[in-house]
Amino acid sequence: MNDAPWRPAGDPPEKVAFQHKFFTSMENPYFRVSPETERPGMYFRMSENPVVLSLPGIKREFKLDDHPDGAMLDWVAAGLRFVKALMIGDAIPAELRTGEASWQVEPRHTHIAYSKLAGQLMGWITGAGFDVTDAKMLEDLANDAAFKEEVSEAFDQAAQELGLEGAAGREQAVQYVERLAAEWAYVEAVRERFAKIVKLKAKLTELEGNYRSDRMEAERVERCRALLEAGIEEWHARFQTVDADHADVLGALRDVEARIVALRQTRDDLWQRMLVWDDLLREWDFAVIKRSAECLKLIDKTYRFLAPRYMEVDEWVLASTVVEDSGGVSGVEW
Repeated sequence: MNDAPWRPAGDPPEKVAFQHKFFTSMENPYFRVSPETERPGMYFRMSENPVVLSLPGIKREFKLDDHPDGAMLDWVAAGLRFVKALMIGDAIPAELRTGEASWQVEPRHTHIAYSKLAGQLMGWITGAGFDVTDAKMLEDLANDAAFKEEVSEAFDQAAQELGLEGAAGREQAVQYVERLAAEWAYVEAVRERFAKIVKLKAKLTELEGNYRSDRMEAERVERCRALLEAGIEEWHARFQTVDADHADVLGALRDVEARIVALRQTRDDLWQRMLVWDDLLREWDFAVIKRSAECLKLIDKTYRFLAPRYMEVDEWVLASTVVEDSGGVSGVEW
């Protein structure tokens, strides 16, 4: 299971709000995590120039360590693990306030989750296991009459195992599974997003073929694809661990509240890791895969994204030194 992530001490505020006039002295400031440094900062414009202030730098400059605004900056930093940006007046993400998610899943994700949990329950009863992993098949099972009948019998036996008697006990077992499915749906939603990362590999392979006659550019794409493959392997391993950690559905039904807490920790860990991919994957969604300056520029951006995550440490230190020497920093960061 995942350990609970860091969060500031005390109860979270409802909204982002500050007392110091500095925070309202510029137009439309907002907070986000820097794509370059992966650290949260405050973004605004000064004399038409983009400026980024680190949150620790703001606290230090205005002596906010023991001030309510200092605590607010800590909550903003914590909140940016779940959303891409926060502005003054925005609600602090629900993950920190209520434990619920600040993002939505589709009904199909809940159907997939329900079918998976119900199937695992049937596997426990029959001893035959349940190894259906295809998302479309799991979604279809939710409306399959034969599957529903088998699941109904499984609920009867599960209720007996849990000491829940009669029709009311069976209904309680059903509600337990439905509650767990509502939480597991977020895992399936992230898994669906992961499919886009897998599809990106196919795009890089196609692009590499387009540059077959240009050895230098082909190697440029190949290096990027190799890093992506390392990332895909890591994601596969992570989902395998998550599935194994939550495979004991009967154990989950014995203590639903504890399993929901664990599932939410899993959800938050997966979501934070996936959220940083969003902007890059969106650019690839609109990219035309062909020999072009635009594709090479996107390859370089993808490489810069992947390298610090999946390159060997010694290699990355050397590569990052070369990048720093080449300049190219946009905006001003303090």
